[in-house]
Amino acid sequence: MPTWADDSSIEICQKPPVAGYDSVDCLSEGLAVVIRSTFERPYFYHKHGYIDTSGQIVVPLQYDKARSFQEGLAAVATSRPLANVATVYKWGFINKNGVLIASLQYENVESFSEGLAMVEKNSNSGFINKTGEEVVSLQYSQASSFSEGVASVQKGDKWGFINRTGEIVIPIQYDYANSFSEGLALVEKAGKYGFINKQGDEIIPLKYGYATSFSEGLASVSMIEYYPSSEDNYGFIDKKGDFVIPEKYDHAYSFDNGVARVVKGDKWSLIDPSGNRVTSTKYSAIENFNEGLARVEKDDRFGLINRSGYEVIPTEYDYMESFDQGLVIVTREEKEGVIDNTGKVIVPVQFDHISYTADGIIHVSQADKHGFIDRSGTVISPLQYDEASVFIDGLARVKKDGKYGFIDRTGNAVIPLQYEGALDFNEGLAAVTKNGKSGVIDTTGAIIIPLQYDDAWHFNKDVAQVVKENKIGLINTLGQVIVPFEYDNIDTFKEGLAPAQKEGL
Repeated sequence: MPTWADDSSIEICQKPPVAGYDSVDCLSEGLAVVIRSTFERPYFYHKHGYIDTSGQIVVPLQYDKARSFQEGLAAVATSRPLANVATVYKWGFINKNGVLIASLQYENVESFSEGLAMVEKNSNSGFINKTGEEVVSLQYSQASSFSEGVASVQKGDKWGFINRTGEIVIPIQYDYANSFSEGLALVEKAGKYGFINKQGDEIIPLKYGYATSFSEGLASVSMIEYYPSSEDNYGFIDKKGDFVIPEKYDHAYSFDNGVARVVKGDKWSLIDPSGNRVTSTKYSAIENFNEGLARVEKDDRFGLINRSGYEVIPTEYDYMESFDQGLVIVTREEKEGVIDNTGKVIVPVQFDHISYTADGIIHVSQADKHGFIDRSGTVISPLQYDEASVFIDGLARVKKDGKYGFIDRTGNAVIPLQYEGALDFNEGLAAVTKNGKSGVIDTTGAIIIPLQYDDAWHFNKDVAQVVKENKIGLINTLGQVIVPFEYDNIDTFKEGLAPAQKEGL
């Protein structure tokens, strides 16, 4: 096997095989954050929830923000408008069952690290444990997450370190202090950077104008301040403070899985820990690695390299998106296609627009016609539809010759194209319109709520808005009217209540 082909450090972003969401994050501890636009007349909102490896919803889409699970808990937030000019978020933490273990009361939080999480309230920071108890009182102006048993904290304009009980173990005396990494912490005083150990001893004197934390035994440093900076100032030191790689770069980034990105003049390269150049080509840009590959630019063209510097995909495309589960959308001469992480063409570069979702279905369009292709390149449905949406609950809404219906993942029209209007499925139901009247169908095409309304909207938490004689009311999934048709507008329900408008009030 050639050396460039061996990249054991590749970390693939695993996503559940689902569609119908605006966004699906990578799995973390068995769960993934999903986002969907929730339509609630007359607005739509981005709601966050969590799904498991099979794509089943574990935590409903009810939060305005959500982060990945760390150490069994995840940070979530709800929001409210402030004077109609800003949005105020309140953060807390849930477990994998969706149960709140720390109430939504904090202005900002960090994910759990070493059993504790930084929380901020009234501009003061402290730490809570996994039961939501504040174990380090909110007394600091800033604080970082715990790393290697300690956390950097700021009081006033100075930084120091505390342990897990809140005891100050390194005096609050620095202008800046980063988290500990590989036994040392980057600190700053009077504009100079250096490194200390957990006893507070200066292991590497504070003499650098710029520095990064240690990674893989090396740290990027410069004797000159970052702003302004001149050429040939950046190199790498070891934990003794000795230069292992000389100061010869205009900028240098931290080592990651055996390589570091460096800049000289206007050219980028990869180097190994001995300072040897890994890339045979000097690029005008090298981005961070994603799924074991990094996007590179040369002569206004894009390609991909691995950590061995091998150009897995030649720099021949006008544009290239980020990798997502081994696939990437590429552009050449204003046409799009899809390739995999070996450079194999999955979808020819010939379409006007392409998008794909976590279930592996690729949506293609050309000359205002839409179709679907699977991730192996097999055509599911040819370019025949005037409109096509993503697959939700295994079905995609399509339009042809002025009529809407739904197809399955094999391309079969399981719900015939017979409706004048249709919305995507939500909660297993979809609003449809025929002969000027609207009702609701299920995923089999059966009419669940008769087509008797002037308009109908998406179900959200088993409630949908419907219109009759220009007035809005609410129905449940049984079709029962639960709010009479007497309102001009009904806004979003929160905590059981919704703003409503009637006769201008």
